[in-house]
Amino acid sequence: MSPSSFLYTKAADVVLTDLQPAQVVLARVTSPTDEQLEAILRVMIKGYETGMYLTSITTCNPSDGVPEPWANRFPVPQDVKPEQWYRAYHMAWLGPALLEGQVWTARESAEGEILGVGIWSLPGCTLGSTPEQRAFGEAYNALIPPEQAAAQAEAQKGVVAERKALFPTLWKDTFHLHNLVTVPAARGKGVGGALMEEMIRQAHEQGAGMSLCTPTESNRRFYQRHGFETIWEREILYTVGEKEPYIVMTRDVKQPAQ
Repeated sequence: MSPSSFLYTKAADVVLTDLQPAQVVLARVTSPTDEQLEAILRVMIKGYETGMYLTSITTCNPSDGVPEPWANRFPVPQDVKPEQWYRAYHMAWLGPALLEGQVWTARESAEGEILGVGIWSLPGCTLGSTPEQRAFGEAYNALIPPEQAAAQAEAQKGVVAERKALFPTLWKDTFHLHNLVTVPAARGKGVGGALMEEMIRQAHEQGAGMSLCTPTESNRRFYQRHGFETIWEREILYTVGEKEPYIVMTRDVKQPAQ
């Protein structure tokens, strides 16, 4: 698999009626076809178009003061086609997880449309542990104009450096959730929760802890309902003049480094 081995299609709306949590069918994606990758990509693009740009939009609620959409925070460069930009960004997560991590989908039935996607890394590795994994991020970074990349790095560097100093191995020592995305029609119907519980089940079987980072209060409440607690938080000030939470949460991590 390489950073260019996938397709792109404009996301279509999914319409659901009376979906119950017990109906959610989970499946791990290991060696997907181009068509399967395309379907996953459509869900991620649709989810990010209608919510915010990091980790989970499962419980996105406009009344909570949701940040501007992801596309406004990280706009597509003028000289780059949107489909190239979106697929490179999302494959920066999907590609590494397929190589050494886990990608799970949730559907209403075994043959139904994909309603949600969960991506996490396992203890002992991250999504950038190998050159093959890093190639996906490099393909995305190559599309970012230098001045835009510098502005993003400047906004994040202080907070990220402080987090790494306090918790240098937290991401690598735990099941780390990188993405949890659902289509708008599936939110509040148990799809995101079913994906979350699969990661929790695996972590319990291995006796491992779990970690994640999220940018909103609605997400924090969602993860709290699944047993996570906040261990550290800061704010990132972006060049657009908005502050955004940077919330680190864990579950079953006995003694996080301080």
